Amino acid sequence: FFQSEFWKNYTQADEVLYQAANRSLQLTIDSLGHELVARELRLFRKAQTMAYDKCAAATEFPCNERGEDRRKHTDCLFNDSGCGYKCLDEVAKALHKLPEFNNA
Repeated sequence: FFQSEFWKNYTQADEVLYQAANRSLQLTIDSLGHELVARELRLFRKAQTMAYDKCAAATEFPCNERGEDRRKHTDCLFNDSGCGYKCLDEVAKALHKLPEFNNA
């Protein structure tokens, strides 16, 4: 199915957009330098891991794992947006104390 003409025609615009975005990203990386981008990506992934480790289990989402409505017990900024923001703010403060994030 994914090799069919129908699928290729159906996804042609998506493919063109993907190729343009990928080319633009590669040109940006080339302009900034591969070492800088790799370093920043490592910092981002470290921050992402810290945020997940500290906040994933502590975040109060609008629905629990059984799909039950818990909107009155969330820590979201608005509806289901910005959930866990207080925990993430604490992670951000902790990250700013680390030397590798102060030199970024």
